[in-house]
Formats: sequence, structure tokens, C-alpha cells
Amino acid sequence: MVGYVGIIVSYRNISLDKSNFIMLSNESNNTRIYVPVIDRRRPVNFKKYPHVLGVCVLPLFHYYDYLELIRYIESLLMHGATYFYFYHQSSTFNILKVIDYYKINAKNVTFEIVDWSLLPETNANPNDYIHRLEPSLAIFDCMYRGRYVVQFAAQLDLDEVVAMNTSKYSSLTDYLMMSSKKDNKIASYSFRSSRARLYKETTTLEELKKQKFNNYKSIKLTYPHPRPVYTKLIYRPEYMFNFYIHFPLETDYLLNETYSHYNLSLSEGTIHHFRIINNKRHFKKYLERKSNYYSSKIKQLNSNLSQHLTKLFLIDEKQLPQIKKAVQQYNLCRYEEYLKGKTGLVPFTCRNIMSHEITKNFIVSIHSWLVI
Repeated sequence: MVGYVGIIVSYRNISLDKSNFIMLSNESNNTRIYVPVIDRRRPVNFKKYPHVLGVCVLPLFHYYDYLELIRYIESLLMHGATYFYFYHQSSTFNILKVIDYYKINAKNVTFEIVDWSLLPETNANPNDYIHRLEPSLAIFDCMYRGRYVVQFAAQLDLDEVVAMNTSKYSSLTDYLMMSSKKDNKIASYSFRSSRARLYKETTTLEELKKQKFNNYKSIKLTYPHPRPVYTKLIYRPEYMFNFYIHFPLETDYLLNETYSHYNLSLSEGTIHHFRIINNKRHFKKYLERKSNYYSSKIKQLNSNLSQHLTKLFLIDEKQLPQIKKAVQQYNLCRYEEYLKGKTGLVPFTCRNIMSHEITKNFIVSIHSWLVI
């Protein structure tokens, strides 16, 4: 089970102008709760999007890699992103410190954290049966949340970087604006994905401040996967009715418009997927080539990083090596269970691998569920 997205049908006229809540009740015990409603209908006299490019950061679960997070934010800021939606279940203190730091220091950029807690436990634990932390439901929430706030919404993993052909386009935002001027009825843009890895990884914040992005002058890159394998999409949120991570679904039929989906060519742009894979044989089945794609962008990336990281100081996470090892073992266990056809994608699978000494390092999201 992935999750539920529902449509409420009411035979009464509901006016959100008078109330921003919907009341749910349980007649058996006379319980009532009031659920806040986020109105994402087209605003009256709407003329301009507050933001051009927004980013949906899929659920953070046992997340610790603040260096990867910094790279992710910096690369998207360079592409013109000005709104970030972070779906947060659990992360280390330094992850939240990085987000808070950019929230204060990145000018004209908004960072919103959406608490994405696990389901509440009753007599049974529903988290044993639901893929709460998989992307489907979070994408749906983010795309509707972003309607008329952002013109375009990108859903990218934290280990992915957008690689546009900068001889034609100065940034991802530049490409999207040029494309929409030619055809304003494109509902989604599909990018093919390549595996990527560095010759030398950065391991500490101090090393990053000193070395910056200079280790990106040369990377290893595979030929892009065929669609829809690992493809990623950028959406026009209000044009879509339903969403998926690797290929487009149905457009919004309520608008009585016909929309299209666009597949980018390799000469326009791709995704570089810097997934950490311990098994070297995994890469051997792909033909790797040396790429200097980032060499022309390092100067700008380094300049931006120097401005942003001047005052960033993090706590000394002495258990970070143990945290990293435990999370990798946990993820590997979940993946193996998934391959066996079991419940590998639910969050509580393999939970015994994570000891209390490890889990106590994670800050868990505020419980956001109401029970009647």
C-alpha cells in the first residue's frame, strides 16, 4: 500500500471564504476534529507566479549527509530555484542546521519544512504495511501545495544534479521559461538520467570550505538510461491532476484544456545521479566515460559557496561514521527484502538493524496526525 489520495464530494456548497477548516466527526464517541484546508484554486486576479522554479525534496528519513545536502541546494540555486519544500521525517541535527542556515542567508529564497511523520500506532502498527516514506504521496502533496506558488516544480532526489546544455541555456530556469514561451501547454518535462561519481569525495565541512567544488572538474559518467528508467520530471503543478516520480500521469481535466508532455533530448539536458554504490561491479556493467561537464561551472559554484558558507558551523558528530554504516546496512536490508517480494519499502522493515545508540541521533518530525 502506497497511500491514499482522495476526492471529497459534498452535496452542500462549501465556502472556503468563510472557513479554512473541514470538520470530521465520530458519532460513536462524539469526537470532532478540525482539519485545516490549504486552498490551491486559482487566486482571483492572478497575474504572476511568486516563484518560477520550486523544488520538492522527497521525504528525509534517517538522513545525515549534510555535504550532499549543501551540493544539492547550491546546484539548484545556480539553476534559479527560489522555493524548496522539504518533507521531513527524521534527520540529524546538522541537516536541520544547514536548512535553517540557508533559510536565513540565501536571499529571496524560501525554505519550507513539511512535517511528514509516520502513521500513529493503535493496536497494530500501520507503518508495517504502508510505504509512507516512498515518494508518491509526498509528490502529490507537494505539487498541489505548490500550485500558483511556483510556475514549475522539480522533484529530484538529494543525490541528483540537473545538467543543462549551458552552451544553449544559462540555467534550468532559463530553459523552462524559453520553452514555455514557445508552448505554454507543456505539463511536464522528462529528463533522462546517467549514473555519475566523483574521483574524490569531500568528507568534512572544513574540507568543502577549502576545496569547494574543485573536485568536480572531472567526473565519471555513464550513458543515460533509456526512458522511463530513472527519468525525472519537472511539472507545471496546476496543469496536472496526478503525479508519479518517473513518468507523467493524467493532466487536470477540470480545466478543460489539452496539455502535452515533453521529453528532453540529450542535447538539451540530463540528470546526473551521484548515487553511492558500494558494489563496484554495479558500475562495471555500465560503460563509464570521463566528463568535464562541470569545469565551466566551478567558478560560479565556488563563488556562491564562498558567500553562503562563511558563517556556517556545525556540531561535531562523533558518531557520524557509525550512523553512516548503520543507515547503509539498513537501506541494503530493505532493498534485499524488496527484491524478495517482501515489505522492503515500508519504513519499519529491518528496524532491528538500527540500535538505540544510532536512532537517538535523529530528530524526528512533529507528529502531524489527528485520531478520531
